[in-house]
Amino acid sequence: MLSQDYQAFMERIYHYEVPTIRQVQHYVNENDLSHRMQMVSRIGDPGLAFSLYFPIIAGINFRSGIRFLGAAILCEWMNQVLKWLLFGERPYWWIPEAELFSSNPRSSLILLEQNRMTCETGPGLPSGHVMINLVIWLIMADTISGKILSKLNETSPIRIFVNRLVWFGFITMHLMVSGSRIYNLNHFPHQCISAFVCGIVVIKLAYHSQGWMTTNSRLTCLIKSLLFTISALGIYQGLLAQGVNPDWAIAKALKWCKHQEWIHIDTTPFYAMVRYSGAAFALGCILPSQKVQYELKQSELYSLSDQGLRIALGILWGMVSTLVHSMMPRKDLNLFYALEFVLNAFLIVFIAYLVPRISDIIFKRDHAVLEDKKRKSAKNKKLQ
Repeated sequence: MLSQDYQAFMERIYHYEVPTIRQVQHYVNENDLSHRMQMVSRIGDPGLAFSLYFPIIAGINFRSGIRFLGAAILCEWMNQVLKWLLFGERPYWWIPEAELFSSNPRSSLILLEQNRMTCETGPGLPSGHVMINLVIWLIMADTISGKILSKLNETSPIRIFVNRLVWFGFITMHLMVSGSRIYNLNHFPHQCISAFVCGIVVIKLAYHSQGWMTTNSRLTCLIKSLLFTISALGIYQGLLAQGVNPDWAIAKALKWCKHQEWIHIDTTPFYAMVRYSGAAFALGCILPSQKVQYELKQSELYSLSDQGLRIALGILWGMVSTLVHSMMPRKDLNLFYALEFVLNAFLIVFIAYLVPRISDIIFKRDHAVLEDKKRKSAKNKKLQ
């Protein structure tokens, strides 16, 4: 169980941050920005990391795409584990329950303006949206700027302008996502700040460090991928053994959400685990393959038309996966989670393994012939 000192400390933080949330809601409503804030939250949905942003980044630069996929998986795992361990409250249920407001209900009603994006069911610390969006947009900015700026002179005014524009877009998007989560009553400000720090750690571990992508053993890759799921389930069972219910936040959501239809299974920590577990399993299966290892080496050599085709195919399959997800039966949760695991695994296999093969067929590339030409060229150079 959490110590009383920790609980008291967090209660004080929640209390001090309530006026900030009130000011954010007042500013957004006064300027009629509510729909835009909700749209930003939809654009920043963690599920889109795999179905939308991964095919875009992989299409631009395959190596960056695989690095992004590893970072997204680690990000989802870390966010889920921290939420289970840190027991962060969410504003939309903490405010009406806090003793500070119980004597004057109107003071909380001034603030509590829920919308369709409010009623998430997992704990609030750290913010999953902010954490994954830092990973998405930082890597997106790095990939796009690297692709465009590599062709320009370092002192070129265009290069300087594009570089600043890309990184300004990253900062703007990150601030908007953070603001939307506070406005929607999903998170307290400190939960967004802590998510920023966690996202930077993920970038350092999975994106900047690339040694994990070089491997010849499929068994080793699969074991590593399964460790994400096993460790998460171990922590879950460990909490249960200590008499702590990791799903305590679901009851809070059911009690305080304004409309029950706003509560979705997609916001539970277990669904996030199924999502990243399927992606991790697929990555473990395909990473050691010759095709993927070849793509990692050749990712910067493909034409714009080739990259456009890859992005289009990836996004198309992401849309199909989203449609299939919306049609999944939800009455039997075990069946739902099993089907979601398979769906997310195949999404990654299609984008990272099948799309490059389809591209080879359309552009009539034979990598065996190309490799043979390279070997002969290298041999002739040595003889000369």
